[in-house]
Amino acid sequence: MHRLALFAYRLTVILLPALLCVPGFALNPNRSVSQYSHTAWRMQEGFFTGRATVVAQTTDGYLWFGTHNGLLRFDGVRFMPWTSPLGTRLPQDDIRSLRGAHDGSLWIGTRDGLFRWKGQKLVHISGISGPIIAIVEDRQGDIWVARGGPGDSQGSLCQIVDDKAQCFNQANGLPASLSGGESLIMDTGGDLWMGADHLLVRWRGGSPSLYTPPGLDSNSGVGIDALASSPDGSMWVGLDEPGHGLGLERLVDGNWAPFPSTQLDGSKLQVTDLFSDRDGALWIGTADQGIYHYYNGKVDQFRRTDGLSSDFISTFFQDQEGTMWVVTAQGVDSFHDINVTTWSAREGLTADNVASVVASHDGTVWIGNAGGLDSIKNGKVSSIREGKGLPGNQVRSIFEDQKNRLWVGVDNDLTLYQGGHFKKISRPDGSSLGPVSNITEDPQQNLWIESVQNKRLSIIRDLKVQKEISLSDIDPTRALAADAQGNLWLGVREGGLARFQNGHAEKIHFPHSMNSRVRQMIINPDGSIFAASSSGILAWKEGRTFVLGTRNGLPCEGINGMVGDEHSNLWLHASCGVIEIDQSELQQWWKHPANTVQFKFFDMLDGTQPGNAFYEPAARSKDGLLWFANGSVLQMVDPSNLIRNPVPPPVHVEEIIADRKHYSPLGLMRLPPLTRDLEIDYTALSFVAPQKMRFRYRLDGHDKDWQEVGTRRQAFYSDLSPGNYRFRVLACNNDGVWNESGATLSFFIVPAFYQTSWFHILCVIAAGSIFCIFYLAHLKRVTRRLQEQLAARLEERERIARELHDTLLQGFQGLMLRFQSVLKNIPSEGPARQMMESALDRADKVLLEGRQRVHDLREGSINGDGLWNDLALWGEELALDRSTRFSATIIGTPQPLTPAASNEVYQIGREALTNAFRHAFADRIEIEITYDHLKVRLIIRDDGKGMDNEILKRGRSGHWGLSGMRERAQKIGAQLNIWSHGGAGTEIDLSIPAKLAYQRPRKKFGWHEFKQRIMGHPGQESS
Repeated sequence: MHRLALFAYRLTVILLPALLCVPGFALNPNRSVSQYSHTAWRMQEGFFTGRATVVAQTTDGYLWFGTHNGLLRFDGVRFMPWTSPLGTRLPQDDIRSLRGAHDGSLWIGTRDGLFRWKGQKLVHISGISGPIIAIVEDRQGDIWVARGGPGDSQGSLCQIVDDKAQCFNQANGLPASLSGGESLIMDTGGDLWMGADHLLVRWRGGSPSLYTPPGLDSNSGVGIDALASSPDGSMWVGLDEPGHGLGLERLVDGNWAPFPSTQLDGSKLQVTDLFSDRDGALWIGTADQGIYHYYNGKVDQFRRTDGLSSDFISTFFQDQEGTMWVVTAQGVDSFHDINVTTWSAREGLTADNVASVVASHDGTVWIGNAGGLDSIKNGKVSSIREGKGLPGNQVRSIFEDQKNRLWVGVDNDLTLYQGGHFKKISRPDGSSLGPVSNITEDPQQNLWIESVQNKRLSIIRDLKVQKEISLSDIDPTRALAADAQGNLWLGVREGGLARFQNGHAEKIHFPHSMNSRVRQMIINPDGSIFAASSSGILAWKEGRTFVLGTRNGLPCEGINGMVGDEHSNLWLHASCGVIEIDQSELQQWWKHPANTVQFKFFDMLDGTQPGNAFYEPAARSKDGLLWFANGSVLQMVDPSNLIRNPVPPPVHVEEIIADRKHYSPLGLMRLPPLTRDLEIDYTALSFVAPQKMRFRYRLDGHDKDWQEVGTRRQAFYSDLSPGNYRFRVLACNNDGVWNESGATLSFFIVPAFYQTSWFHILCVIAAGSIFCIFYLAHLKRVTRRLQEQLAARLEERERIARELHDTLLQGFQGLMLRFQSVLKNIPSEGPARQMMESALDRADKVLLEGRQRVHDLREGSINGDGLWNDLALWGEELALDRSTRFSATIIGTPQPLTPAASNEVYQIGREALTNAFRHAFADRIEIEITYDHLKVRLIIRDDGKGMDNEILKRGRSGHWGLSGMRERAQKIGAQLNIWSHGGAGTEIDLSIPAKLAYQRPRKKFGWHEFKQRIMGHPGQESS
C-alpha cells in the first residue's frame, strides 16, 4: 500500500511503560500470543462511533481512546464520550495522538493543534499547528511532539515549555527536506528518535544525528512509520512498505541489519507500529497480517482468523497492570497473561480433540488426541500421527509403568510404545483387547486393563495377558487405581466405588452420589482415596465415606479430573473452572466433613475452558506443571508461578444523579431540597478482569456498616434527610487486592424551609405557647372552682357561727344569768357559794372560748403568729391540773398562712395535743413550729407510753383522731408522719410545702401579677 493511502489507517504513537509509576505484572514472553487472554471491542458491536486511532492512560488509572469522532474514556466496562464539565470542547474531533503525563495531565494531539487537559481545565498550546502525530514525555517531564504533514518552516520536532511550543527546524540542524514526523519515541538512554518520510533522526542534547535505512535510497515514497527501543540499546525500525532493506529493520550501533529470525522475513512486512514491552518482547503491527510477537528468536502470529478485530494494526500500548492494548482498523483488542494456559492445534497439537494426558519420568507430557499421539517437552510440541508411525487414529488411554514403559490404547488395541515403535498386545486367541479406557499397575507390577465395551479386566505381565476377569456385577466408569495392599479400586457408573480383592468385588456407596460418574481416582499415601465424580469428590478413609462438594462451599460439583501438586495441595478441573484446595484445608475437612473449605478458584476469565476428558484427565509433569485434558484442548497451570495482580485498582466516583439530574463530583456538592431518589455511580480501574472487580461502600450519616455489593457499580438511596453526607467506596481487583483508600464524595442535601432548625425552634415555641395558654386556662378554671368551694365553705362557716351564737351561746348565757340569781341566795360564808362562784368563773372562760371560735368561723383563718399562740394556749390549758410539763417553740419568722392551711394545721395540732395529754401519760410534751422558705413544719412529741404499729396503721376502735388528722393533711397537700413505739413516746411531724402554706405577698408587677390580673387569684380582689 502506498504511504499516503496507508496514512489514513494508522497512527504511529509509541507510549513507553514508564508512563505510570505503579508496577504491574508483565506478560510471559515465552508464551505465544494465542495463549494470552484476548478480548476484542469491535466497531460493528457499537463500542465506537468512529474508528479508534490511539490509546493512553492517565495517572488516575483511566484509559483514553482517541477516535476520528472524539475522545473516549474507558473504565474497563464502559466507553464514555469525553466532555468537559466546564463546557469546554475540543475544536477538533479527529484525535491523532494521546499521552498521559506523570503530572496527571492528558495531552491531546488533533488534526490541527495540541491541547492539555488537567484539573478540569483544557488549555490550547500556542505556537504549533498541523496534525500532531506523536507525543512523548522525557525524563525531566518535558513534552515533545512530532508534527505530521508536509514540511514547512515551523519544524517537525517541537518541545512544549510553559504551554508554548518551541519547534526545531533547519536552523537547529534538521535537513530542509524533512517533511514531517511519522513516529517519535525515547530510548533507554533518554535520546529522542523521530521517524520521518526517509530519515531516522536521533535528537541528543539539542543536536540531531541522521540515519537512512538502506531500502530508502530508491524508494522516495516510503516512510518510517514505527520505532521501538530494544533493551540492548538497538533500535527497531518499521517501514510502511515491504522490500529489500524495508519492512522491519534494526539499527545497531549506527549499522543497519535485517530482522534476525529465520521464522519471519522482516522485508516482507508492511509495518504500521512497533512496541517493546516490559520483558523486551517485540510486538510488530502490520497493515494486513495482524500481529507478530518476537522473543528470544521465537516468532508467533495472531490475526483476524484467531479472533483479532482486524489485521490492520494502528498502535500498541501497555497499561500499568501489564495488559497489552492493540488498536486496529475495526476496534480495540487487549491481551494479558493468565494462570491457565491452553495448548491446542494452534500450538501444534494434532487436533482439538484431547482425550487424555500423562506425564512421563523424563518430563515429557503425552497427549492422547484424535489422529495422533502428541507430546510436549521443553515447550515444544511433537506428534506421532496416523499413517506416520501411529497404528490407528484415536489415542485413548495412556500409562507409564514402573519400568518407564509407555502403554498406549489406540482404537481397539493396547500397544507398548518403546524405541520409537508400537507393539500390539493381544488376547491369548490373538484378538484385540478392545477400546482401552483405563490402565493401572499394582505393587506386583501386574498391569490391569479395563475395556470399555467388554466389561472385563485383563491382567498383563511379561507383555502377555495372564488373566481376564468378567465384571458382570459392576459397571465401571473408566477409572482404575491400585493401592499399596494390592487392592484394585474401580469407579462405578451408578455412583460410588468398588474394591476388587481376592477375586471378589465389594461396592462402596456414598451419600448424594447417585448416578455420579467417576472419572479419576487418587490413592493417597495414607491409604485414603479421592475420586473425581459428577457429584463432587468422593472420599474414602478407614472404612468411612465422605463427599466434598457444594455443601462445603465448592462453586460446582462436576469434577472432570484432579491432581496433587508438589506440596500435596489438591487441584480440581471442574465444570466451572480450576479449583486449588490447600493440604491444610483437606486435613481439617477430614476431621470435620461438614466444614466450609477455603480454596482458590480460576474461572474462564483466568483462561479455564471446562470440559470432560474421556480417559486420563489430569497429570503432573516432572517440572511441577499441572496438565488437564478437557475433551477438546489441553490446559496447563504452573502452581509455583501463579500470576497475581498486585496493583490496587484506582477507585473513582464518576457522578451523582439526584432525581434524574446529573452532577459532577467536584468538591462539596449541594443537592436541592426534598431530594428523593439518589444514585451514585462509581468505578474501579483494573483492566485484567473487570468482571471480577468487587466493591463495598458506605454512606456516612446513613449506613451503619459497609455494604458488600459485589460487582455492582451504583449505589442507590431514597428519601435521605437533609444534612451532610460522605460517600466512601472501596474496590478490589481480580486477585482480591483491595484499594483501602478508595474514593470519597461529600455532599449536602439542602433542607426545605420546614426542615430547618429555626423552623423546628419556632414550632417548639408555638407548641409551648399553646400549652401555656391551655395550662393557664385550666389553672383559671381550677382557681374559679376552688374559689367557689371556698366561698361555699365560708358561707357554711358563717351559718354555723350564727347558729352557735343564736342558740348554744345565747342559751348558755341565759343559764349563766339564772345561776347568778341562784348565787345571790346562797350565803356568802357557805362552801356551796364558793363552789358555785368557781363554776361560774369556769363557765365564763368556756363561754369566752366559744365566742372566740364563732369569731374565728366568721373571720376566716388564723395567721402564722396566731397559729402558734393558739396551739400554745391550748397546750397550757391542757397542762392545768396535770403534772405533765409542756413547752412550745417557734423557729423562723411567722408568716400569714392560707385560710385552709392555717385551719387544718390548727385542728391537726389541737387533736395531737389532746391525744398526748389524755392517752400518752407523758412526763413532757413539746410543740415546735418552723417557718422557712421551703415549708411550714409542725412537730409534736412526747415521752409517753407510745403506740404499737397496729394502732398507728388502723387507729383505736371507735376513735377517729388519727384518721381525721391524715385526712386533713391530705386535704391541704401536706405530709404527715407519725413515729411511735411502745414505751418510747410518740412524734407527729406535719410538713406543708411553702407554695401551699403561705399567702403570697404583693410584689412588683411581673408574670405572677400578670396572671393574677388576667385570671384572678384566690383570696384577692382585682384592683
